[in-house]
Amino acid sequence: MANLLGVNTGSDTQLDQLVNAFRQTQQPQVTKLESRKQELTRQQSYFNQLNTRLNSFITQLDNLSSDTVSEEFAAKKVESSDDSYVTATASAEAIRGINTVKVKRLATSDILISDRMISSVNLGLSGTQNIVFRDKDGGNVEVSVELDGTETNLEAMSKLASAINENEDLSFNVGVVKDTTTTARLTIRSGETGSENAIVFDDSALLTSFGLINGQLNLGDGSRKVSDSSLAGYKTSAVVDLDSEAEINGINVTRSTNSISDALEGITFELVKPQEETDSEVVLTTDVNQAAVEDMIQPFLGTYNDIMSFLTSSEGKTMRRSDPALSSLYQRMRIIVAERVSSQDEGGPQYLANIGVEADSRGLLRITDQEQLTNLLEDNPSFVEKIFSSEDGVVSKMQLALNTLKGDDGLITQRSLSLSDQIDAQDDRIEQLERRLDRQSETLRKQYTSLLEALYEQQGQTSAYSAFNQGLAAQ
Repeated sequence: MANLLGVNTGSDTQLDQLVNAFRQTQQPQVTKLESRKQELTRQQSYFNQLNTRLNSFITQLDNLSSDTVSEEFAAKKVESSDDSYVTATASAEAIRGINTVKVKRLATSDILISDRMISSVNLGLSGTQNIVFRDKDGGNVEVSVELDGTETNLEAMSKLASAINENEDLSFNVGVVKDTTTTARLTIRSGETGSENAIVFDDSALLTSFGLINGQLNLGDGSRKVSDSSLAGYKTSAVVDLDSEAEINGINVTRSTNSISDALEGITFELVKPQEETDSEVVLTTDVNQAAVEDMIQPFLGTYNDIMSFLTSSEGKTMRRSDPALSSLYQRMRIIVAERVSSQDEGGPQYLANIGVEADSRGLLRITDQEQLTNLLEDNPSFVEKIFSSEDGVVSKMQLALNTLKGDDGLITQRSLSLSDQIDAQDDRIEQLERRLDRQSETLRKQYTSLLEALYEQQGQTSAYSAFNQGLAAQ
């Protein structure tokens, strides 16, 4: 009998070709289902991408309806004629105009230094040593140090430094400096600058041992003894000299820090370094911070334009033709940016175009008139803010228009979920069809095998009969 697998065309047997031929006749059914699945997947991808864009846009709408949006539209900036001496920032409350500053002195931390002590000499104190410092509010802060009587001056200084540094109620930085190979001095630095953070202490045996005696160092009327190369004292004699000093618009101003935020409404000065007497005043110009306002508007325009570009793309046009909700969204968004804002203050602009923002032929928004926007921000920034954030402003209308689209129950999410269900159903149909074709192919394979076996058997019998007849004829 001939081998059923021995009849080859290319790499397939005759039997395989017969089965494959059958499957080819059924392939259009599979192709149709797969094409439908691809179309559904494409639609789902479109809705997912649109949802991402809508979420970004909604974030910008939320930003433009925040509680601080009025201040952001009224943002100011300050330019310094010499920021190596002083810089400044401005809030919405700042008045546009020019101010002058001359930096006379920077605020510094108070420093208290002990006597020079021979490091190796025994201090001679034992027991609990209590030291009382005054905090900025006039309250007492007590620090305790345990001594056993064997400590040297250096060891006692180190114990005192550790005790003060570990006290959370004091913002002091205490160290022990070995000024020579045989001597050391204790240094106490206030953690914050200015006269209100000056170091004030009560007399105690331990501090007295280091030359830190209140009555001898604090001379009254804000005057204090200054330390020298060997004796205790403060680094700064006059307490007021711990404060910063600047001449603002010709008026002397002192503060405990180098950041002055309450001298002029809405302006914070940062003093960088003192000027010489002959140096010119630093000129600070306060104006509208248009860049900051544009940085707030541009993300709104950008995310809006992203949606409009997506809806007007070739794929977007196809989707809009087949889905009325998308077509309605596109039309509504275009209408909103062209509508009148009736809740605007009297005399204010009532259209986006009136603040220098216009749509092109594709519906994309651009700032087309910088000068117009700048003039409005200078004259009355609330006019610009109300175009976006008033009761019937652009933001409110957009939020209302998108309300049915966003969230887990929104139209976009539901469309995507519905498409996902349809894709799963298509996968099931394709799988069922493939299984049915497999069963039919196997049945045909068996039928073909039986037919071919019968054919080969008949061919064998015919060949044998023919050979027999030829043998008889030869006799």
